[in-house]
Amino acid sequence: NDKRINKKEQKPVDTRQIIDELNDDDLNRQLKAIETIEEFKIEEAAIPLIDLIKNIDFDNGSKKLARSAANALSQVGWPEDGSISIAIHEYFKGGLLWTLIAHAKMDSKEAYDMLMLLTKVWDEDLLIEIIRALGEIGNIQCIPRLIDLLLFDEPDDIDFLRFNEVTSKAIIQIGEPAVMHIVNALGSPSLSEDQQLQLIQILGELKSPESVPHLTPLLNDINGEIRIFTVYALQQINDT
Repeated sequence: NDKRINKKEQKPVDTRQIIDELNDDDLNRQLKAIETIEEFKIEEAAIPLIDLIKNIDFDNGSKKLARSAANALSQVGWPEDGSISIAIHEYFKGGLLWTLIAHAKMDSKEAYDMLMLLTKVWDEDLLIEIIRALGEIGNIQCIPRLIDLLLFDEPDDIDFLRFNEVTSKAIIQIGEPAVMHIVNALGSPSLSEDQQLQLIQILGELKSPESVPHLTPLLNDINGEIRIFTVYALQQINDT
């Protein structure tokens, strides 16, 4: 029951043996095993592939092994037990995150869903790469999550300006579909002044006439900074 048929050579493939070879000391045997796993989409190899990636010493030039394993993992499917989240969180610089992003950009729903899940892992470098990717992918489903991240109270261990700049840019990249989401967020009474200014600034960058009737009342706001930012945002929109 643990055999698969190699259609090219008409020989049985022992999946248990192939998986065991992932832990071989010989790099070529490991790469060959990964190639076989990818070719036959051996689903049982998903967790062993993650374990392999987690244990790779990237300082010793093993990035090729990590990327090969990540590519194979993308072919056999993502496990549902959360282990891939741990692997990506701890070892994303080894290539697994980049593979995930690449597949999300090629309209893989599974990869996109995993990126969205990983936005809940609070690691600044990881989040910034994912947010950049979400902006480039442009799926409107991520807009509420990006706004949540933009308005999230800043943890002490992140570069707040860098993080907000990347998140704002991603929202702006998505464009017109983000306008009403921003308008709705701007109407929240719990926003700080800085958060209000940030959202007004994004509406100006989006340059959508749709936001004009929602910005106009802010010209009479009691806060002078709000009025100034609103004037500038409306100028940006009128200049289009």
